[in-house]
Amino acid sequence: VAGGRGPIDAAVEGAVDLWTYRMERALVRHGMATLDGREKAAKELVDVVTKIGDPVWRELAFRLLAERTSVPESILRSEARPPRTAGKGTDRPEAPHAWVQAEQDFLRAGIEDGELWTRIERSYPPERFRDGGLRLLARALADLRGRGESVTREGLLSVLADKDEAVRALQALEPAADARQRTEVHLAQFARDAAGQERSPFVREHAGSDFAAVVQARRGASSVQP
Repeated sequence: VAGGRGPIDAAVEGAVDLWTYRMERALVRHGMATLDGREKAAKELVDVVTKIGDPVWRELAFRLLAERTSVPESILRSEARPPRTAGKGTDRPEAPHAWVQAEQDFLRAGIEDGELWTRIERSYPPERFRDGGLRLLARALADLRGRGESVTREGLLSVLADKDEAVRALQALEPAADARQRTEVHLAQFARDAAGQERSPFVREHAGSDFAAVVQARRGASSVQP
């Protein structure tokens, strides 16, 4: 090379690893200014994260993705599905997305228990609901709870009479005995996520930087003996 190794070394040093490139392209393509854009980017990228073989890279990728898309890490992890095994008997109807099930559980629990809804709303307010019908239903529930009114399914139906999407969402919201238990699990995970972010600024500090450099720094720090 006529210019020596200088240009090559500079190019390598400034190169972006494949994961960072893929993430940034998806975020730009779908747009970060809207909830819909962040949802589409997160759903596309979570499958990429699950295929990362190195556990350190995979762990940091989940955290960085949660940071960049504002989707809780617990939801991203629950959305991740292992690859399907080819062969007979694997063509089963696809189950609802994990985040839809979580949002349905939040509403089931919130309709039954006002105190629990207060905790849900604090961690997962109505504007974060990604399903349109469930978001409208969450807003109506928050409005009724905020006014101190009693909440029943019949009352919600009357409030949402002119919002067909929300009415369908409520009608599809069949009671589930373990909805409260699953909701408590999600709330506990939200609390752990928030506590982890408060204790360690590492992910926020490096969210926009070269992912390979972040991993290398993490590995270097973990290899130091006390």
